[in-house]
Amino acid sequence: MNKLEARKFLDGLAKHLDELVSTVDVNQLLQSSNCARAEDRMVGEILFPILSKYAVESGLLTLDEISSNLTIESFGKYKKRHPDNEYVPNGSGARTAQHPFSKSRDETAKQLYERWMLPENTKATEQQWPDCGIRVNNGFNIVFEAKLVRDEPGNGATELSQGLYEASHYLGLPNSYDKSGAVMWERYDFAVFFACDGSVDKRLERAYANLPDTVKCSLWDSACIYPIIIPTRDPIKR
Repeated sequence: MNKLEARKFLDGLAKHLDELVSTVDVNQLLQSSNCARAEDRMVGEILFPILSKYAVESGLLTLDEISSNLTIESFGKYKKRHPDNEYVPNGSGARTAQHPFSKSRDETAKQLYERWMLPENTKATEQQWPDCGIRVNNGFNIVFEAKLVRDEPGNGATELSQGLYEASHYLGLPNSYDKSGAVMWERYDFAVFFACDGSVDKRLERAYANLPDTVKCSLWDSACIYPIIIPTRDPIKR
């Protein structure tokens, strides 16, 4: 794992994403998708196409490696919508081993214990479904948490802290193993919080800009989280 190489790749990826998100009609892109969840549409129509293409153009992965090294949560719907796309993801990337903790910050300690005490075959434990991921053989693994901010009432500070927290949650998941002790899901080294800010007042972008430099630096230097927050050209209405 080389952190400098990962940072160089993410700097380039952020530039390519900014060139797309800040110049095109994101509303139209999102409406063209068959995914119900807005973040799934954003990943499928914006993040994954740019990520897969840039990974090949930068020499990080070969075209043949894309199908085994990139994942997207809405894998089935992506394949159905893009049957002829040469950049085919390798499944959903889900961590199917049941985990006792959730990415949600809304759950209190009391509620967490109460959930653990639920009967079997309920939500006492959870599978984990990252939005997107890239794994580089003998290099580094990066997980992506996506957020779409619409032009509707909201709190940028809350949305920012929640998104960064969710990115850290996925980054903190350990390897999972089968009964023989072999790794069946490999942990990630770095996390990206990718957000399209479609609010008129750019509340998410402003919330991040207002953070002290020491906090911004610590996100990458200590927490290994890389924020990519891009304001959209037009407000996002849905």
